[in-house]
Amino acid sequence: MKKVLTRNIALKIISFLIAVLCWVMIMNISDPYIISTIDDIEVQTINTETMEQHNKRYDVESGDIISIKVRGKRSIIDGLKNTDFIAVADFNEMSMVNAVPIHVSPKESYKYNADEIEILEQTQMMTLTLEELDTQTFRVNVRQTGEAKEGYYVTELIANPNIIEISGSKKKIAKIKDVVVEINVDQASSSYQVMSNLIVYDENGYIIDTEKLDFETKEVTVDITVLPTKTIPIQVSPIGTPAYGYKCTDVVWEPKNITIAGEQKDLDKIYWLKQQIDISGKKETFPEKRNIETILEDAYPGVYTLVDESNTFDITVKIDRLESKDLSVRMSDIQVKNLDSDYEVIFKTLGNINVRVMGVSESLSEVSALTIRPYIDLLNYGLGTHSVTVQYKANDQLTIQPVTISVEVVERE
Repeated sequence: MKKVLTRNIALKIISFLIAVLCWVMIMNISDPYIISTIDDIEVQTINTETMEQHNKRYDVESGDIISIKVRGKRSIIDGLKNTDFIAVADFNEMSMVNAVPIHVSPKESYKYNADEIEILEQTQMMTLTLEELDTQTFRVNVRQTGEAKEGYYVTELIANPNIIEISGSKKKIAKIKDVVVEINVDQASSSYQVMSNLIVYDENGYIIDTEKLDFETKEVTVDITVLPTKTIPIQVSPIGTPAYGYKCTDVVWEPKNITIAGEQKDLDKIYWLKQQIDISGKKETFPEKRNIETILEDAYPGVYTLVDESNTFDITVKIDRLESKDLSVRMSDIQVKNLDSDYEVIFKTLGNINVRVMGVSESLSEVSALTIRPYIDLLNYGLGTHSVTVQYKANDQLTIQPVTISVEVVERE
């Protein structure tokens, strides 16, 4: 038996080696080694807190997503995905040029052994930009979207807190233009409260990625006040007297009505908004603009809110120069009123009296002694001679200079 085993030993060894070589060749042909590229591997960062300890804030310039080349058997390599690898950048290993080496390793799997995969590129780097850490205070602005239900108005949107601190790199903090919370009030008909997240905008109105920013709070409470509305008229009246020889012929204003919001009990108490405009000494037509919000606040502090987009209204006061016309009035045209039935009157002023009537040309065109209807009122006048001012039942667009006549009251015979 021993002779059988030891006979031709060299030939047997050669045969074994040939068999192994054939097996390797067969395996390489059926499952060869290949090289492949794996893309889009996300790099994890660790020990980033070391940046804040040195009052620094970082931004990744490159190396947060990498590609690698791997070598291994086709049966293993062909099935690999980017999620089959772990890529880690340890900030404790950062170099003087702000570069962090990236270490990549395959994840363990029941499909293969990690040592069956050879990573050919291991010297990739994550490059950083370091800046001084900055903290700034910003006001929280509430931005309304949508409209309240018809007949209601959103009078207040108050954020709590309305001031917050944001920390980050100086470069990123400098980009912040507006910190906003957006609230949709569509079809609201009563006051309510809501929580909402903050949105940060740059000066061009683009949303800033807040991943590298630290907020005192990212969520704020917003109190929304919704009140009923009411439309009321504006009334404007002139006060004072224009310069002699001039007359206020019209006062016009726009808008004629305004819409306000308030508690229902307060809305029930207001019917109009009255305004006066002083025309004393005026000689020409003049405009005036008034602020409705100021008027409301002065008259009803903290009670009503203006709903209209425009907060002003325009007043135009028309002042016209008066023309004059002289009329001759006979004593017989002067009516006597309120004379005691036991008395009669004797006109002591003889002849006609001259009456100067002033008004705009249209008003004067048809004026006569009869149309101004002159009269004297002798109520409470006793016997004797009296000076009495002639009065007129004339168009209120006319100005008539006063004239005094002498009359005697005597007993009726």
